[in-house]
Amino acid sequence: MKVIKYTTGIIMILIIGFGLWRFLDDMNDFSTGVQGDVKINTLLYKQSNATAVGIELSNTKGINYGVGLNDLNGIYEYIYEYNTEDWIENHYLEFRNKEAFYYGTSDDFDDAREGYDPGFFVAQIEDLKKNENIISFKLKVSNSLFYKQPITPLYQANGNELWGIRIRNNFRNYKGEINGDTITINTKDFDPRKFIKKK
Repeated sequence: MKVIKYTTGIIMILIIGFGLWRFLDDMNDFSTGVQGDVKINTLLYKQSNATAVGIELSNTKGINYGVGLNDLNGIYEYIYEYNTEDWIENHYLEFRNKEAFYYGTSDDFDDAREGYDPGFFVAQIEDLKKNENIISFKLKVSNSLFYKQPITPLYQANGNELWGIRIRNNFRNYKGEINGDTITINTKDFDPRKFIKKK
């Protein structure tokens, strides 16, 4: 009888220990994600005052691309074909020495837009690879990166607020071709985007 009690006790301790370990592991993953969001937000969205979001590209050391980007330095703009006078949804690529950023909309991380305006974001490019005139990279985003008004490397938006709608996917792969001052980017489920160097 004592053996059964001891065995049951050991099994219960193991089950509780395993559950606690899983919980702590999940909490560690969650805190790592929160820390990443905070780092990106403080680096990219420094509040210049209570109502203005300023974009600041800083010397982030967390991502080492392993490729030279100096020949791409500058800002490239893709003009969204369905822009209106009141609503601009252009995308931008910005290369600055060893840093690269993508400015876009929530459409890239949503299954379909369902009667609401998109959210706007800027995210640091990850896993950047460049082989002669071919480029590929990945974006990883979270809900805290999306704002209601466009975010661009060319101007600051006053009174920009968090978008507040949850995205359905948090990463996307991109591949493109460089041709002089033009980079044509392809990504699944979208037509090719032609980014033209602005400055």
